[in-house]
Amino acid sequence: MKASPFATLMTMVFAGLLVFLAIATWRFVDNRRAARSAADNLGKCNKLAKQIELLAARPTHASREQKSPQDLSLTVQKAARIAEFPEKAVVRIDPEADRRVGKTAYSRQPTRIVVRNVTLASLVKFLEEVSSSEAALQATAVRLTAPRTPPKEAGDNPEEVKETWSAEVTLTHLLYSPEYAATQR
Repeated sequence: MKASPFATLMTMVFAGLLVFLAIATWRFVDNRRAARSAADNLGKCNKLAKQIELLAARPTHASREQKSPQDLSLTVQKAARIAEFPEKAVVRIDPEADRRVGKTAYSRQPTRIVVRNVTLASLVKFLEEVSSSEAALQATAVRLTAPRTPPKEAGDNPEEVKETWSAEVTLTHLLYSPEYAATQR
């Protein structure tokens, strides 16, 4: 018996629908699996981001011993020599009282340093030297003041004219004292 053209057409349409349904089901399952994986990855990323925020808020380098004013003065004078500051460029070194960092075992020991008549290049070299001398000692603030008098003319060569600046630098020594943290719990 010969199938009618309508029955053949219906069989082909039905077979096409079955193939389409199989492909759609496969894609749906695959997309659902990808969405679950993406949701899992998002949860992991959020957890890692929170850990990074917590770690970033903690001090990176701290010393267990408080830096004496004499030691700090020697560090500053050595850095000034290496940076080729003019003589008597370091006008003042003022240690300040320690400041506790929140309710943690860390405290900051800031020291203000005033320098005068230094070039910007030598000031940057000074800051690099101080920061590299000890990991727990960092420059946390720099305030520049423009020179009050114009730079002295050095003849006809403009390269010989050096513009000098005054600066107030705050160096902070980070101190770790776990005894404090134990008493605060």
